[in-house]
Amino acid sequence: MYNFFPSQGFFGSADFNGLEIRVDQEIEGITLRLGTDAAEILNLSALRIFDADGSLLEPAAVIASQSSAIDERFVASGLLTGAGVHTRREMGAWWQAELKPIHVSRILLLNRPDEWGVRSSSLCVHLRAQGINKCAYDPHSVNRLAETFNTFYRTCGVAYSSNTYDLAFCRENWFRQIKAALVDKAQRGEMISRGDALTLSQLLVPQSVDRLDSRFLGSLLYLSALNYRIPAETLSNYSRYLNSPDAILGFERELNDTASIAGSSKRFCVTKHGIMEALLVQKADEFIDLSRDVLSVLEAAGFSVCICYGTLLGAVRNNDFLPHDDDVDLLVILDAENEVEEKSIESTIYGVLQNAGFSTHRSSSHRNFHVQRGGIALDVFPAWRKDGQIRLYMERMKIRTLSDDIITPLSTISLHGVSLPAPNRPSAFLDERYGPNWKVPDRFHEWPWPLK
Repeated sequence: MYNFFPSQGFFGSADFNGLEIRVDQEIEGITLRLGTDAAEILNLSALRIFDADGSLLEPAAVIASQSSAIDERFVASGLLTGAGVHTRREMGAWWQAELKPIHVSRILLLNRPDEWGVRSSSLCVHLRAQGINKCAYDPHSVNRLAETFNTFYRTCGVAYSSNTYDLAFCRENWFRQIKAALVDKAQRGEMISRGDALTLSQLLVPQSVDRLDSRFLGSLLYLSALNYRIPAETLSNYSRYLNSPDAILGFERELNDTASIAGSSKRFCVTKHGIMEALLVQKADEFIDLSRDVLSVLEAAGFSVCICYGTLLGAVRNNDFLPHDDDVDLLVILDAENEVEEKSIESTIYGVLQNAGFSTHRSSSHRNFHVQRGGIALDVFPAWRKDGQIRLYMERMKIRTLSDDIITPLSTISLHGVSLPAPNRPSAFLDERYGPNWKVPDRFHEWPWPLK
């Protein structure tokens, strides 16, 4: 049963699909160890430890050690700070945490966000309490396998049974039934939870071979995408297959073919941000209306605001939205002397928008934020102006400085038949943001993993 599932033991790199282990007891140590019979690399992104109140334990409260490190970048404590662990390829690679006895509610392990997450498929987790080590997680244990079979039965209604000594035959026959059941669910428009969809995909889709049943993966992730946006962190787990523009476009076609068969009017885009509905094209007029209303509110409050980034690129190239873009980008210019003033003005902007009936929220650690109404959203980016220079987010969300005259005084540009404010020198702005080849359409610009 050790290799029953193609990706047994695999887990993801985000909060919702990482490896969560309930602890709910006082412990004094955590050990991570690879259980493979061959030399392998222990390679994870992060470990988060939560106390009895659900608060994240500070790295300073933990003494970390490891079997080895591939180089000086990967110190043992890096796993606790998000810098990751990367040992040499060796037998029984391990990482260990020593704690003062403390009640821990749960721990969360985050994998590498790419094809090399397969390295952790044999990871075992041991907890030490009162001097005794006990296994808290073994992906190949009988109990773990029983839980997995139950998930398949609950979700797909297909039970596994072996009435022959030919285990391989039973296994492949069961997989065919599972895949057929999931494709059928997708084509009938039935929904399963995001957690179940991702669990099944992580178990059934091979992580370590260079072939992919794209119809099956498309159906499985379609079931999840009906209700949830699937971020790039999840898609990157399949980067071994989605490794070229043709492969990604083929996968997108599978998603939308499944939606059509299911009678759904939804259409999906596979972008560098993940899988999401192609709302920008389907509801272009609504996005324009929301953009004009937000611009009007902010301008009335005394702020200079214009379209930017992908929205500006579409306007300059063809006077419309890019067909594969997923939201509208706005830039609001803030005059501030220091970070305290910057954040104070940003808070004022939130208040102005909320008082006007919009909802606002941040979805990351960056200082841009979303403005929502009626199920659609704009992405608003602050730009901080001082002494003739403007600091703003540029390539791959890095903050750097441009000359003020590239952006102000604002000009206007036509987008989807409507005149909207734009940077003073749109071409110069696009040169800075996308490089000199921005006039040539490249849907895969700054893709989060390498493509052939």
